[in-house]
Amino acid sequence: MRESSEQLKSVGEALNAAARYGLRAEVVWSAMRHYEKYHKTAPETYSIEWALDCALNDWDCQGDCCEKQAEELRERSVFFEDTKEN
Repeated sequence: MRESSEQLKSVGEALNAAARYGLRAEVVWSAMRHYEKYHKTAPETYSIEWALDCALNDWDCQGDCCEKQAEELRERSVFFEDTKEN
């Protein structure tokens, strides 16, 4: 139970970090891809926390991303095709 609690806390923290840039869906997608690709080979190393950290780095959501960069990423993102204002 404690491990699940810690994992959920990591997921929440990652989503909060991604939300600052409007990139929650992108971070989840990247984390899922990293986790699927590597977890089976060494589950103790390639954890959900590791996958989330990789995903945050993929989208530059760990403090280095400025608002202009985030806006450019959102413009290019396929996840926001239906939500762009006309």
